[in-house]
Amino acid sequence: MNNDKSDEKSKLQYDRKIKLENDRAIKQEYDRKLKLEYDKLNPQSNPSNDLVRKKEQRIVNTILAHEDGISHQELADIIGIDRNNLRPYMIRLIQRNLVIREKDKHGKYYPTNKARKGISISADILANSYVSNILDNEKFLIDIPSLETNIIPFSGLEYKLLKLSNMFGGFIIYAMIQSMNPENKITKIWNLVEEDIAVQAWLEDVILIFMKDILARFKSRVFDDLKSLDQILLEDLPPKSSKSKIRDKNFSIAWDFFFQRPYFTLDQRIISELIGCFSNLYPKLSRVLEKTRRTRITQAS
Repeated sequence: MNNDKSDEKSKLQYDRKIKLENDRAIKQEYDRKLKLEYDKLNPQSNPSNDLVRKKEQRIVNTILAHEDGISHQELADIIGIDRNNLRPYMIRLIQRNLVIREKDKHGKYYPTNKARKGISISADILANSYVSNILDNEKFLIDIPSLETNIIPFSGLEYKLLKLSNMFGGFIIYAMIQSMNPENKITKIWNLVEEDIAVQAWLEDVILIFMKDILARFKSRVFDDLKSLDQILLEDLPPKSSKSKIRDKNFSIAWDFFFQRPYFTLDQRIISELIGCFSNLYPKLSRVLEKTRRTRITQAS
């Protein structure tokens, strides 16, 4: 009899140990997923972002602690915020596939798992796929039908800017269209108002992920066609410089362009060349944008 009790106690202890290990593994997985999501955001943190992250982490941990699900009101009470203020957090977490909600109006929240995940096109998959397959592919040819019959000659840099504007703008327009496509099953929310908010959040995520490192990619694409770099080379070199000095100066200019901090502040001569090419491509748009920029600078000074 004592042996039976001892065996039963050992089994309970073993089961409890396994459950704790599973809970720990689940929490580690969610911590990992949250970190991956946050790493996609702008790396420059601020107190407001930190508060949001901590709040979301606490919400996820609370949901993990309730195996049988937790209602919206109960979750709001535990977190200590108004139920209406909780809603934006939940929309974000649901959109990121960290949390799901039952289909009825007052459905409980549960942590996601493979069994619960529906078919959807996630923001990171779409954006990262575009970046890797198109934006980072130097050999990818984007169709610009107007160029086939356009007799206006373009400089190398103008063509690069035109191609980039079509690639960037084309992807954002495509993402906008697909965000409203019900076939993609983007949302798992059954409240119509929340569904609209979730679709907008999905599009924001797509653009945010897509824009990550966009300046570095832009610089890489235009570098070979910047004539202002030749101007900088000639102005900074003494007359009758040797080939070795010219080679060293070329290397120095390229190094500074890509690796000298601040990375994203360019020489004014480069900016002037880029703006000039942009103005040739989009004269009316450029005039309006420049007028707005200069007005803002004047007002700020």
